[in-house]
Amino acid sequence: MSSRWRAERGLRGALPWALAGCGSWNKPGATPDQLEADKAACGAEAAKAWPPRPMAAPTWPTEADRKCTDIYGQGPCAPLVQPPGTSTDLNAGARSAAFDRCLQSRGYRFSSG
Repeated sequence: MSSRWRAERGLRGALPWALAGCGSWNKPGATPDQLEADKAACGAEAAKAWPPRPMAAPTWPTEADRKCTDIYGQGPCAPLVQPPGTSTDLNAGARSAAFDRCLQSRGYRFSSG
């Protein structure tokens, strides 16, 4: 695990595009240690403002799935199947945006590539 991911673990599973390895945060004159400290602080701030809010996926297939027909009425369609235990974090996007805004407020800019 890279130090970048350890510093951002306060985001608790959010994978914003900025953290997904598509570029980097830069600030003129900032040292790598300062960047890591600012990322950790922003990650903690974002996690505090937008804590994980898991929502479990519904049980599949539903009654409607069991009685479905394909779009042309040719016969039954395959029911949707959701893996058991699947959930999503409803605050992940807001937490990611808060993290980005925090770094930007500290003078960082994200550059892709």
